[in-house]
Amino acid sequence: MLVALAWTPASTLVNVSEPEAIDFLRVLAYNILHFGTWALVTPLLFRMCHLWPLHGHRAFGNAVLLLLAGLLIIPAVTAVLPILQAAANLIGSGSIVSAPDLAQLAQRVVITSLFAVPTFIAVIAIGQTLVWSRRAERHAQDAAGAELRALRAELNPHFLFNTLGSIAQLAHQSPAKAESVIASLADVLRTSLAETDHIQTLAEAVGEIEEHLSLYRMLHGDIRFERVIPDDLWRQAVPTRMLLPLVENAMTHGACNEDGVRWLRLEAARTDAGKVTLELSNPAPPVAEPSRGLGSGIETARRLLAIHCGKAATLEHDRSGGVFRVSIGLPA
Repeated sequence: MLVALAWTPASTLVNVSEPEAIDFLRVLAYNILHFGTWALVTPLLFRMCHLWPLHGHRAFGNAVLLLLAGLLIIPAVTAVLPILQAAANLIGSGSIVSAPDLAQLAQRVVITSLFAVPTFIAVIAIGQTLVWSRRAERHAQDAAGAELRALRAELNPHFLFNTLGSIAQLAHQSPAKAESVIASLADVLRTSLAETDHIQTLAEAVGEIEEHLSLYRMLHGDIRFERVIPDDLWRQAVPTRMLLPLVENAMTHGACNEDGVRWLRLEAARTDAGKVTLELSNPAPPVAEPSRGLGSGIETARRLLAIHCGKAATLEHDRSGGVFRVSIGLPA
């Protein structure tokens, strides 16, 4: 329709020296019929582009197939309108079309076909662009899936090595307690290996945190976990296991409060802009020390956010007043 509208003024002025409104409408109707035929055949051309993409080792062969298809499709499509016009003239005159008229019709189809070649090329180019776009999108999805699997694989060893180190120390002091911790660790790992979904609810994420903290309590004593979550946010979607590396950071690099107790606070809220914020905080040691582990945990959470939410999510962290905070912004 857009091409028909764009062609109408020039087509009318070429054929009529002093055109009137009816002339523009007549030419517009002709153009709509002409390009409407191409619109009807476009899905077929796109399907051909999907079957014969112009990339890889078969690009040349596919180009030849598209060329041969064009030699058949272009005359067939461009012949529709002249044939309809000839049929209308035949019905109006009531006479049989003569041989010279048929020759003139064939000549018109040939000329119109030559003018239609750019249209065929344009449609094929768009179809090939769509094929390339879908192919690139699939590759991006595959890459994102591979990175996601790698990130989730990183979480278990990071948590596992720290826990096994603590169990090794505990085994010399209390073998029975070490055995209980190993059983609890097995439950935690069994849960993580059973996860297949890339997205979980905030309630499920909190359940995982509780499971991990119960293991830390067996190893390191009392740990307070405070949750401030409105009722309407328990079903909020979050990337699976995104909070766990941050919890690991808090347990590994955090400190105790004045009472000698370690604590972790998770607060969720909905902003005026309609987004959801999650803030995870814990006591920080008096002197901040550079830690590669701390940075890797935050970077892992940031990459998980980027894979699932893109630029719609944010992650920031700061240290003030003896508290380390990680603030996460999520789309609602």
